[in-house]
Amino acid sequence: MIPDPDPPIDDDRIARIDQTAVALVGAVRDRDPAEVRQLVAGLDPVDLAALAISLAAMVDPDRTVGQLLDWIEPDHPHDEDELRLAHAAYARGDRDSWTVRGERTYQRNRKRRHRTERHA
Repeated sequence: MIPDPDPPIDDDRIARIDQTAVALVGAVRDRDPAEVRQLVAGLDPVDLAALAISLAAMVDPDRTVGQLLDWIEPDHPHDEDELRLAHAAYARGDRDSWTVRGERTYQRNRKRRHRTERHA
């Protein structure tokens, strides 16, 4: 549960959180963990929640998980649809790096699902 903000979230606080969100996006894209730590260090639970909301507002909801994460590993499938495509391609004999990585992830996820289903 997030406590009531003290001080209340006013326009200045929202602007500060939005600036932090933009800087955090840059630090993550630059793969700079020290900058990430510096940006979130000292934020109280309310500011962390506001930061999460600000970051979520920056995401295009019409894009797939794979499209959103493609900048991290462009040659790696990310969402379930892409993983199924990679699995089908692997079954057809394709062995390019995208397909092989996707098949590994597909099989790892499949094993996890089966373990979870067995123990449920």
